[in-house]
Amino acid sequence: MRPLVPLPSFPAAAARAASLCAAAFLVAGLAIAPAAQAGFYEGLVAAQNEDWETALTEWLPIAEAGNPGAQSGLGDMYARGLGVEQNQAEAMRWHFLAARQGVGKSAFFIGLALAAGNGIAKDVVHGAAWLLIADRLGQLEAREAYSFVRVSLSAAQEAEARAIADGWEPAG
Repeated sequence: MRPLVPLPSFPAAAARAASLCAAAFLVAGLAIAPAAQAGFYEGLVAAQNEDWETALTEWLPIAEAGNPGAQSGLGDMYARGLGVEQNQAEAMRWHFLAARQGVGKSAFFIGLALAAGNGIAKDVVHGAAWLLIADRLGQLEAREAYSFVRVSLSAAQEAEARAIADGWEPAG
């Protein structure tokens, strides 16, 4: 079984599919220690008001400290070029860090990237696995996306994707 690893870039189509989801940010951002939360809410409000400079200022230090909500928010900012230069590799890196901690939106983002192979090495098995993980984390769109990816998988590939997803646990 292959381990789940991030790849160096991210497809533009999946970046457009990702959106800022306040509820997911709030749950992910507040589910950790208070020291790493400082600035999360301020960044969330700034992002909702499209004040990307403030969002970046508030989120970057706490994302670097491990706040998954801030990591996911930075992933969206880099994927869409919101207040930062668009950089798909940075988007993938931040989303991967958040997904490892159980942020469903980021797992969905990674699954789409890998399954599409648009601007990133295509890996439908890992893409399918991340979509299954995202579904288990409550990301509603993931189940439908998985059903589209599933038709391109052989029985062995589907079994491998399920085994990867079944073996996955959030970090921390």
